[in-house]
Amino acid sequence: MAAADSKRLTAQRKRAACGELRALASELGVQDDNLRLDMTAEQFRRAAGRLVESCATPDQRRQLERAVNRYQNIVVPPLPGRAAENARCQGEEAGVEEARRTFRLRATGCLFTYNSADFRRVVWPEFIAWLRTLNFLLRWTATMEESLRSLVAGRLHMHVFMEFKQAVDWTSLQSVLFQGVTPHASPCTARGPSVRDALNRGHFYVFADKQGTLEVATSGWVPWSDYSVKGWWIDNLWTEHKLRHDVYLDYACKIRVGFSGLATAVESAQSIMVRCAFQQKQQEIAGRLELLKRPFRPDVLEALRPWANQYAELKMRYKFLVLRGGSQTGKSTLAKFARRRFWVEFQREEHGYILFDNVNHMDFVLNERALFQLLRAAFVLERAGGFKVLRGWGELFLPEGFRAAV
Repeated sequence: MAAADSKRLTAQRKRAACGELRALASELGVQDDNLRLDMTAEQFRRAAGRLVESCATPDQRRQLERAVNRYQNIVVPPLPGRAAENARCQGEEAGVEEARRTFRLRATGCLFTYNSADFRRVVWPEFIAWLRTLNFLLRWTATMEESLRSLVAGRLHMHVFMEFKQAVDWTSLQSVLFQGVTPHASPCTARGPSVRDALNRGHFYVFADKQGTLEVATSGWVPWSDYSVKGWWIDNLWTEHKLRHDVYLDYACKIRVGFSGLATAVESAQSIMVRCAFQQKQQEIAGRLELLKRPFRPDVLEALRPWANQYAELKMRYKFLVLRGGSQTGKSTLAKFARRRFWVEFQREEHGYILFDNVNHMDFVLNERALFQLLRAAFVLERAGGFKVLRGWGELFLPEGFRAAV
């Protein structure tokens, strides 16, 4: 009976893993008629291998790894510092002792992160010299980076991806302590044919010139010379804002496949970012200038009310507003303020207004009244050469997108 139950549970586990693989393939838009709930181990391995390069996000890759591990009944041990789902709440001393008993690292490769407030640039040569003494390593890639998210300015940390000569089975990290610092371990959980690509990706993640990178060294295992780099590796780093645009383009050029499309995407992103930064700077300066303004006198605002109230009625012609005063007395500011103060229902998408600034003589106003009142019979608004052109008795050129108040 026990054997029958075990067989039934195994079948259920494999069918669940096949279901997860089919769901992921559907999400990725991959069509495969062989994706069934009763796949053999060989069919499952091939299907998982085909989905590896289609995974574009870390979540999708983790979903694929979970499906593979479930099918092969591989239990991934919890990482150091992360409790298992069924972990019990214990006192501090008991917790440390429990971690020593339950921690286990089984992997052919692992990413170790060393973090200490005492690290300085001078530690780097010592770190590399120490790595070269570890005879259980087949190859390694290391980097020193600034901790950009740290609240302590200038804090540093180090990554090293270690590929072991033989798969390790450790119950502690005593073998990789550096100057008394216990690293955070992120083991490579890939199995089967995908192991080599997963190990290479671990090496490249450390090798890549990410934001904050200060130093990089390898044991001689170099990307593009010793192993190829997948396009989605750099795509993920770029979308996570870990790569600068120029570094991403340099790597994309070396990968070669799809470079023209990637270059266009980077140029578009840069253009939008520059425009957004410019607009943000404009808003910041406008906010600072707003603080310099003094409130208008109530009697001045009250004098504008009859002019503003006329727009509440439908008329054939409206009176235009002329503000006269000395230089830098706030005439233009008052005209713009009047729109916000009196025209509550003003909608920029539907309405427009024009501000004629620096009118040096009253004769211009008197002689061009038809221009200011925008009589439809006399003027037509057209577009020409990047400007809006008001054609009538003369031509008045306004920059495209110009808006002000009359």
